[in-house]
Amino acid sequence: MEKTGILLITICSNNKRQGGSPFVKGEPSILTTLPEHASDTINKRRAIMRFLKEGDAVRDGVEVSRMQLNSRLKLGPDFGGHESTLFMPAHQRYIGRFFAEVGSNNPNILVETVHHVLILSGLYGILLPEEQIQAYSCHVYDHPQVSETWKDSSFLTSLVLAYINKNAIKRVLDLTGQDAYRRLLDWDRVARKVNTIHFFSDQYAGPAALPSLGELARTRLLSKTEKDILDIEPGAPIYLDDHGMIAVTELPTAPDGMPKESFAPAQQNPEQAEGPKEKKSARSADEPAAPLGHARDIPITSGEHNTIFGKRISAINDLPIEVQDIIRQISRCPDVLEIFLGQFFGQGAHRRAFEITIASPQPDSGHIFGRLEGPGAIGRKQKVDIRVTKGREAVSYAIISNLLTGNAEARPANDPRNEPISPVKKSAATSAEDLERALQRLLAAAQEEGKPFLDVVAGDLHRTVGGYPGPDHRMPICCDVMRKTMKPSDEALSSPPKGKGASLRIRYNLPR
Repeated sequence: MEKTGILLITICSNNKRQGGSPFVKGEPSILTTLPEHASDTINKRRAIMRFLKEGDAVRDGVEVSRMQLNSRLKLGPDFGGHESTLFMPAHQRYIGRFFAEVGSNNPNILVETVHHVLILSGLYGILLPEEQIQAYSCHVYDHPQVSETWKDSSFLTSLVLAYINKNAIKRVLDLTGQDAYRRLLDWDRVARKVNTIHFFSDQYAGPAALPSLGELARTRLLSKTEKDILDIEPGAPIYLDDHGMIAVTELPTAPDGMPKESFAPAQQNPEQAEGPKEKKSARSADEPAAPLGHARDIPITSGEHNTIFGKRISAINDLPIEVQDIIRQISRCPDVLEIFLGQFFGQGAHRRAFEITIASPQPDSGHIFGRLEGPGAIGRKQKVDIRVTKGREAVSYAIISNLLTGNAEARPANDPRNEPISPVKKSAATSAEDLERALQRLLAAAQEEGKPFLDVVAGDLHRTVGGYPGPDHRMPICCDVMRKTMKPSDEALSSPPKGKGASLRIRYNLPR
């Protein structure tokens, strides 16, 4: 099929379909499309592969090298080797938010479009949608080495420019969404070579914007003619049916007044902070917060896997009305960014009504995990991932707990009563038993998730039961409880000078 002069650039996804088939020779790949760069591309892929299998990066408390998908990576043809393993075309392997939305009507749209499409990947660099890849887990921000490898000597930019030259590209469309991936490319160099435009959502930033960009690609780009796309003017907004307005710009930064990513992942490469610095979140982890008096429109998705409802979820209206009400209650927590329905289980408790239960979060993870269970014939359960502002997990957990139990009260932002809300209202000061129960819940939830260990910080543990920060805190008792719970294999990672303070951090090895 003859392609146009339009190139769309998007990014990979963390959620991937597993399994696959043996490698098929002769299928398109960036290695065969740009053979003059194949050797260097393979060397960089191998360098990152070695890091994923042997490196020291930690994501959400788990070493990246210990993640199951990375332990299975082989030196197959995608890495210039001959080892056998399972492969799948990239557009089928990736099932995250962009791919679920763009392929909602036609799963093959990325390979059937008349336009060119490239996918940025932390492990592979760039991919064609039909390129055969293995299942893996690699975020660009897992470690500075990932982005440094691809940005060294502007290698990835040179690769994209080589593709542009070879295919006589007339216009490039930036659908990357996330700054960490967008910054892998030198957009000034790209723009000097070919006309380039960028897209930003007026409602969401970062990963939360990916469904918006998926709808944009599906409805306004992939099925249009080259002339239609060349007629798109920067500054003229595009209005979508489900995801609001999209701004079109000539610069790779969101226009003033539109959402911007407010924090960088913990291990992001400092060099990725080039250009205008983004504003940090206005709230700190200790700053009081209160539930909003109204619900917000937050994304809720499930990828393409099955759910407790027997169908894929891509918007709140896909849910039963009683579950919609639960999600709207959760959205009143100001730090909730989006909700993802994860792993599905064929068995679960019998509930009279749908309900979501949540586990105490790990500090600085940006996530609160829980499960959704339903009534009657459903009898199944589903993992729930509530993404929240990083550093605000404990406060968000307390607010969401009260929202789910109906104990939340909306107050003005400057109301002096806006202390973090305890999941259980207490008439007396926090006791050792309260703290011990909270710690055991944290450990049990982490063990159920299959985590090899859990890092607990005293200040975050105390916040989950209330009373801290405040004049009646029981921080010395909290530290005593944490140390008492330690086993010989556990380790105190950091301790305040006097031994009992909010910064005490202990790593509990699992299972217990």
